[in-house]
Amino acid sequence: MSMLAARVKETTTTTGTGTLSLGGAVAGYQTFVAGIGDLQPCYYTITEGNNWEVGIGTVTDGTPDTLSRTTILASSNAGAALNLAAGTKDVFVDAPAQAFNVPSDNPIINGNMEIWQRGTTFTNPATATHSADRWIRYGPTGATVTRSTNAPTVAQAGVLFNYSYSIDVTTADLSGVNLHEIVQKIEGYNWRHFAQRDLVISFWIRSTKTGIYSLGVVNNGDRYHISEYTINTTNTWEYKTITIPASPSAGTWDYTNGIGLLVRFGLVKSTTSSGTVGAWTVGNVSTSTNQVNAADTIGNIIRLTGVKLELGSVANPIQFVPFEVELARAKRYYQKSFPYATAPAQNTGTITGATVFGSPVGASTAFTGAWVSFGVQMRASTPSMTFYNPMAANAEIRNDSLSTNCTISGGVAIGENGFVITGTTPAATVAGHRLAVNWTVDAEL
Repeated sequence: MSMLAARVKETTTTTGTGTLSLGGAVAGYQTFVAGIGDLQPCYYTITEGNNWEVGIGTVTDGTPDTLSRTTILASSNAGAALNLAAGTKDVFVDAPAQAFNVPSDNPIINGNMEIWQRGTTFTNPATATHSADRWIRYGPTGATVTRSTNAPTVAQAGVLFNYSYSIDVTTADLSGVNLHEIVQKIEGYNWRHFAQRDLVISFWIRSTKTGIYSLGVVNNGDRYHISEYTINTTNTWEYKTITIPASPSAGTWDYTNGIGLLVRFGLVKSTTSSGTVGAWTVGNVSTSTNQVNAADTIGNIIRLTGVKLELGSVANPIQFVPFEVELARAKRYYQKSFPYATAPAQNTGTITGATVFGSPVGASTAFTGAWVSFGVQMRASTPSMTFYNPMAANAEIRNDSLSTNCTISGGVAIGENGFVITGTTPAATVAGHRLAVNWTVDAEL
């Protein structure tokens, strides 16, 4: 995706503040479609006499070709879109100051909702349950969380999204007490570069419920900032950008491996978690008093994707990182032995992907297995582990050579880099028999 290209300049006779109809290349130049490409974003400049506008738009190949005016970066109209008068204007690709500001790395992990190690469908999950990697849903049971293929199109976003995070309300909640929100906890190491600096959060959201919604950012308990935004149209993807002033130095902030910042997408106004809008405030709440209740009707659906946090006040187009890189970032907090596409469960019916090793001892004997190394160093020095039997509905080690189970003792020397499996072999075990076990390891904040 290139935001710039050489010698791109066209005319337009469009009036008003909306999308430009392009009138063809100026002599010696190329068109936006030729230089930038169909459905691709770019930096542009419009000149109209002494008036000017600089922004980010998306090119569309058509009859005529068009250029949207998605984000106004600066203008002679006090930073707002020019209200273009009748007549011919020039519009061209240009490099504004923002093009030379290297965008901050996005501390949001899995903002595009690509990675789902734990599974892709969660029915009536308990509150504080992870689903998509790094994302937590808070709220009572009565909802289904899924990896949805309903996502903004290239025509809408200028980039292709595969998935969104989807919540489908299955039990209406009219209480006004329960907290409903989608949350990511940013580790202090990843937050400290952004602390005490102006921020902008951008995202795509879609809901069956229109009205005012809340975005809260909170440290680990005593400072919060709430912003409001509006979902205008039912069941329509909408792009939102929210600016947040620099966080205060006062308060309890973690800049190491604890919780640096919580980003909280409010879905219901909670009577126990609503507060001041538009300023950093002492406390720990996440919604405004104007927040709609998006969980008040069975069948309400809320979807979220393309979440990005960066420095400054202008949201830049989201940058996609290689899948394996984003997966490695997520594995600092959660890993599994199962194949990527297999949700952790007892009795998957195969040892494919399991940790497999030869029994070091014979029958009915305690053993210490080989060291198992994590692929990525975990956040915590002593992450929690869960074991799974690949061929039976229990948490034991499987003697696959005998089709019987060992007794698992658990893991010893569990650390941020790996662990050792311990257990006791069943009767008839012979040294060298094939033993297998699956596991997950959790170091979530």
